[in-house]
Amino acid sequence: TLIKMMSPQGHKTHLEDLMSFIDPEKPEVTIAILKIFSQQSAPSIKGIDITPYIKNPHPVVRGFATACLFPENPEQYGPLIDKWIGSEDIKDRQSGIVSAGLSGKREYIDTLLKILAMHDIDPIIPDIIRALSRLRARELNAVIYSYLSHDYKNVKMAALDALEINDDFSLKKAILLIADKSGTIHEFAKQKIRESEYCNNSILVESLSLPGTRIRRGLFELLETLDIKELDIFMFAKKNMDKCYAYLAMSQNLEKRPKGKMRDLAIEHMIQQKELALENIIRVLAIRDKTGRMKTAWRGIFSPDSRQKANAIELLSDIMDRRLLNIMLPLIESPTPAMALIEGEKVARIPRFDPEGKQVIAKLLSSEDWVDVVMGLSLTRDDPSLIEGNGLLKKLENSININILKEVQMVLMKDNKGSKNPQRIKSTKISLGEKILLLKDIEIFSDLSPSELAAIAAVTKELNYPEGRTVIKQNDVGETVFLVINGEVEVIKELMDGTEMVLDSIQKGDSFGEMALIENEPRSATVRTTKDSRFLILHQQEFKETAMEYPRIALKICMVLSSRIRHLHTRIQNR
Repeated sequence: TLIKMMSPQGHKTHLEDLMSFIDPEKPEVTIAILKIFSQQSAPSIKGIDITPYIKNPHPVVRGFATACLFPENPEQYGPLIDKWIGSEDIKDRQSGIVSAGLSGKREYIDTLLKILAMHDIDPIIPDIIRALSRLRARELNAVIYSYLSHDYKNVKMAALDALEINDDFSLKKAILLIADKSGTIHEFAKQKIRESEYCNNSILVESLSLPGTRIRRGLFELLETLDIKELDIFMFAKKNMDKCYAYLAMSQNLEKRPKGKMRDLAIEHMIQQKELALENIIRVLAIRDKTGRMKTAWRGIFSPDSRQKANAIELLSDIMDRRLLNIMLPLIESPTPAMALIEGEKVARIPRFDPEGKQVIAKLLSSEDWVDVVMGLSLTRDDPSLIEGNGLLKKLENSININILKEVQMVLMKDNKGSKNPQRIKSTKISLGEKILLLKDIEIFSDLSPSELAAIAAVTKELNYPEGRTVIKQNDVGETVFLVINGEVEVIKELMDGTEMVLDSIQKGDSFGEMALIENEPRSATVRTTKDSRFLILHQQEFKETAMEYPRIALKICMVLSSRIRHLHTRIQNR
């Protein structure tokens, strides 16, 4: 890190001194120093003996060493690069790719592109992308776009580094990486956007509508450092208020449909989507407000305290554009969605939907938010007529979102219309919508929003256990929570004398092992099946990653556990 922080002038002055830091046992340090050497002119490093490092066992060290020597003696080292880059040995090929990228010879571009098209080259993809970038390959963005969503972090990082943000499309690609679970990629994506010469702040503002807490948080951090035009903010606010009314209108349309848990869940989701859009509006308006009053209003508007909310509305009336305020007031003052729509008709255009709900389903299935789509698909499983003839299901079969693909398969399998595409993912036995409903019945998840529940449901798995099988063992360290879908288990305390005491039985709809999500303590009891049983399971690691994306999940669980402790404390005091 210290070597990377040196100035270019410092590089030139201390080139020979840097040689003393090269250590064959520390390839990262050696690579950093050789990288500095490769950036200097040939006369600058003349007299420094780099030749021994051509035989270094680390392929990247070899590549940088050869790149340092190539400008002074291309006749000798050019054939070596050619030999390596054409080798079947992946390490030799990696050395060749690194040195080719630093050679300045654009003739290598076609060779590098051919290698990139090969199979089973994941370990060297980052080197190829970096080499193409160093050689200034034309239309490189088109080549690397697919690698921005690669499974490997190193590949994504190399692609992001090589990405040239030069139009709206490339800007949107960089914006999506703000949602990446890797903190390094998250921060680098923001840095790339911030430092890019190309800028379209309206795209950044519009992207606040993308699903996911992490991406919105990153965008707000970015927007606070940029000069956003007032017109962009006004248009965003107006567009999202229209979205708020649309979600309310859809929720009221679904109220007319037959009652059911999934219908109620979808209605709850739409109300909360309206709240989220409203929160985004106020947060964006706060960016232009240098007094801090808008942030104060933002906190008050969503407060459960009616007095704080009233004060916040009064504050908004003093600082907001009157046109926007008039449209917003029904959304924040009306006691029910129905009343908000009645009052909203006076100041906004409220969308109308057919009584059967087909247009609502079509709008959900066309949404950019994957949870909207899942809600729409879950509703159609109970009533396939809602999507007959609109062709949306066919389009969703080509979705790049794995959760949507699974739900589409569930709908098709129920209708005995399994996808004809052999590449499509096999259907699971329980839909994501059903998983959300099951999770909602677990106490620690009961207060979460449908979007938060969907994020958790997406990382759960199903397991089957025969009768008499031990599911968890007393004193084993646990890291999984179990929800009983079907069957029954008994909770057993293993006593010191070797006997067992049955403490409880857990049946369909109940759960056990919740504490494993937040601590790595030994299990306090054994759990064994008394019937053939089926479970929905959630591992601690997947839960932690989801909680990073939706921090409110961890907060809500802490509130539930705190309530449990208070309840136990009260019981002890009353004894």
